[in-house]
Amino acid sequence: MGAAACQRLTAGQGQPGPGLGQDHRARSANPAACASWWRRSVCLIWPPGYRGGMAETQREPVPRVDSGELDTALAFLSFARHCVLKKAGGLSDEQLRRVLTGSGTSVLGLVQHLAEAERYWFGHHLAGAAWDAAQEHGMAVPATRAPAGVLRDYQAAIQDSNRAIRAAGDPEARFAVPVDGNRHTLRWVIAHMTSETARHAGHADILREQLDGTTGR
Repeated sequence: MGAAACQRLTAGQGQPGPGLGQDHRARSANPAACASWWRRSVCLIWPPGYRGGMAETQREPVPRVDSGELDTALAFLSFARHCVLKKAGGLSDEQLRRVLTGSGTSVLGLVQHLAEAERYWFGHHLAGAAWDAAQEHGMAVPATRAPAGVLRDYQAAIQDSNRAIRAAGDPEARFAVPVDGNRHTLRWVIAHMTSETARHAGHADILREQLDGTTGR
């Protein structure tokens, strides 16, 4: 779609989606503005005052690994993990603990939760290690637990998970401990943990911007 197609949307033709055509017509009345919309989608989805030019100081490219199923899957899981740790880097202990949502989420809480998820899925279910739910804290970081220790624990959990993944080796390898009666594959658990980690990396991204203005995946 280019400026000509955009003009058709402005005129009410095409299928811009519920509510979008009217918004675009209100913002874009000439081909030059329409072309700008095509390049940046500003007229279509970004509200007035949105800081679209904000520098993404932490932005990095996604992995380019494409050498095999397991290598590619692990590269994207590793990238998501790195993004979480990057969002915690450079923050004070107070900032790491600071709750900025009604649900009680903090950057440190996200890191703690993800360390527990790594051990639950890769350590317990994939590799068969012992698991004690009573020892887990979820998002609530105890006041007695040092932030540096939480970050180190996540890094250690990642290393343990990577060893379990490499030991399993085959994407078709099955869980040692079933979940809900199912012995899922290594392929499944990597996909699950990648989506879980990426989701919480997005949460951490928003929290970090609120804390000190730092942005970028």
